[in-house]
Amino acid sequence: MRKVFRLSPIGPNRRADCPIVELKLAFDAAELAAVAAEIGAALDKVESALPELTVARRLAALDAGDAAMQFAASCVTLAIALQRDSGHDVSRGEVLQRDDPLEAHFWFEHEEVEVGEYAIELAVCLLSQWLKGLQWTSSFLNHNDTAVKLLADFRAFAGPRALPADTAAICAAAARLGVPCIKLDREPYQGLQGDFRVRPNGMLMLGHGRYRHLVDGTICVDRSAAVLPIREQASALSAQLHDLLPGACIRPPDPNMASATLVVAGAQTIAVTPAVEIHDSCHALALQCAQRLDVGLLSLTVQSPDPGQPVSDGMTTVTDANPAPRLDRLLTGEALDQAAEQFVRWLFADKAPSRLPVVAVTGTNGKTTTSRMTDRILQIAGHRTSLKCSDGLYIDNELLTFDGPNRPDVYYLPFERPDVDAVVQEMHFGRIARQGFPWLFCDVGICTNVTTDHIGRLGADDLDGMAGFKRAVVERARTAAVLNFDDQRCRAMIPHLSAKQAWLISDSRSIDELRAETGNDHAYVVTETVDGKEAIVVYAQPRQVLMALEDIPATFDGTARFNVRNAMQAACAGLALGVEAAAIREALGSFRTDMDMGLGRMNVYNGHPFTVIVDFAHNADGIRQVGEFLDRQDIKGRKIMLMAAAGERQEVDIREKGRAAVEYFDHFVVRSYQDKRGRERSESVEYMARFILEAGADESQLTRVPDPDEGILETLRIARPGDWLVMNWGNGEAQHMWNMITSFDPEAG
Repeated sequence: MRKVFRLSPIGPNRRADCPIVELKLAFDAAELAAVAAEIGAALDKVESALPELTVARRLAALDAGDAAMQFAASCVTLAIALQRDSGHDVSRGEVLQRDDPLEAHFWFEHEEVEVGEYAIELAVCLLSQWLKGLQWTSSFLNHNDTAVKLLADFRAFAGPRALPADTAAICAAAARLGVPCIKLDREPYQGLQGDFRVRPNGMLMLGHGRYRHLVDGTICVDRSAAVLPIREQASALSAQLHDLLPGACIRPPDPNMASATLVVAGAQTIAVTPAVEIHDSCHALALQCAQRLDVGLLSLTVQSPDPGQPVSDGMTTVTDANPAPRLDRLLTGEALDQAAEQFVRWLFADKAPSRLPVVAVTGTNGKTTTSRMTDRILQIAGHRTSLKCSDGLYIDNELLTFDGPNRPDVYYLPFERPDVDAVVQEMHFGRIARQGFPWLFCDVGICTNVTTDHIGRLGADDLDGMAGFKRAVVERARTAAVLNFDDQRCRAMIPHLSAKQAWLISDSRSIDELRAETGNDHAYVVTETVDGKEAIVVYAQPRQVLMALEDIPATFDGTARFNVRNAMQAACAGLALGVEAAAIREALGSFRTDMDMGLGRMNVYNGHPFTVIVDFAHNADGIRQVGEFLDRQDIKGRKIMLMAAAGERQEVDIREKGRAAVEYFDHFVVRSYQDKRGRERSESVEYMARFILEAGADESQLTRVPDPDEGILETLRIARPGDWLVMNWGNGEAQHMWNMITSFDPEAG
């Protein structure tokens, strides 16, 4: 048995609204035969060795299907049971259908990622101990340890990481009320440690940006900051409440007198424990104390010979006031949920705003330019924006950090900043697969296209599988989902949408064709000839001519059709968010494909006797799009492409890249990227050259230069007047390449 892949997204993802571990395992036929013969007996032994665990055998294995599915179901149930046994409130999981009967594919919920990954490692280890025909070696568990020791070690690890029940109730209440909730003691955050903490594992951020509140346990750190240092000091609390308290202070409890604890949430008493009838004046006192301390949750413990008598009788005393109560020790079930919900309502009273508008952009190609155009539109409309794209994280056009696309924390950072009021995020395939989303839903989701790039990685085994990752973005859009209708797999996403409005764009179909194919149920954006000029036209009642393509510099008078589509998609996002058409026209009319606005995307340099384009045309579709653009230009000389093969890409990707290049270009300079990605430079060059030659190019059309920088220089050296050069760059290299191009002296070579 071997692991095909494992994904552990820490946020909502393509499978579920909760964090999950997704795993695919591969078996040989003999191993599956052992599973089929022994799975029932193995579960018996698991239950016998671990009687504390509730293992739902029928659900787990015997009714699940063939042997691989039985094993998958056993893993799901065991992983969930192990986590629950250590105090983690998880329950969801699923065995997934697969094409290969020798594979098991499944996912299950986790609340803390390291615990989830540990749980599945332990589940597989336990099963394989009693499935003797199964070959499995754990990456960190001792396969020879007894089941009892393995479980004890897991409990010691997982137990201290469990989310407090009242914190979980607050998270659930926030979700019901549509308030964003981010757990600050969970990945990607490291959590804060120290005596100042109210509740381990209980730090939350409720709301976005300037609307956000920080909660530690059951107290709001920012709003109730004054009471935090004295929350456990009876004398200091007495001083705050002296004019309200009977006897002017909190008194020690009388062991001979009965107590009652009132739990206040928001502006109401949620419960009295134990459940006794107390006088209305006690309820009023608890509410007044909560208001004076400015806390959303408070437990007040009172003593009286007769709880039914008013506080003013002189017999009632207050023995404890806790502005950060452990709700899970006082309340359960509906009462706990009600208290948590009233607390969230107190923080966001009268339906106060809690979230920033989010535009999420996905697709194979065009994500970054569409994201940048959308960001520009929102800025012109008056927003202070955060843009996360493959070039880095920008706050109002200032590059805050460039730290690669796979670091999850940069996607969360905009929601912490009070100076941001709109967020644009590029959601690439790897991000969606590995980390999931930093939000439960977005306002606008855009999918530009779905092509073969990255196929065969992280569970995207074919185009439909890749489309599933991309579709997860637009499925989570609430206000608008924007789809490129000219792309087959984008079209197939329409039935899966839940947004209020679908916006369908096409630069090849007429409005009548779109309506005939879709039933006239959506908003449409097309190109039409208006007063002799090709223009973007919006059909969203009423018809509106947005602007001529010649007025959008990035489209190069409409010859860069990919940027026509990118502009249409960005315009849809703006219109869906209520941006005026005039602001969209100004934004797109001033958007330039230079190094400031479009780093490495159709950056054109005309300072040499030949034309140079720096572009991230790193896959077959991107090369074809640029090639079609060149075919629309008046080129006197040759079309030359500088290209490379990324080391981790599959052979099919490189082969298609070579074919696409040969379709449109006359000469090819093959180099390696700065980042070798697992393949030596000379090997990388020969790999790319092989597929260029296979596609029909002649050896005389090929120049091999393994060194990355020398490859750039050699492309410039061989250029002649009238040639057009397209130079493909690697991660983080665009500015460096541009500097080399602009400083090159053609006469000196």
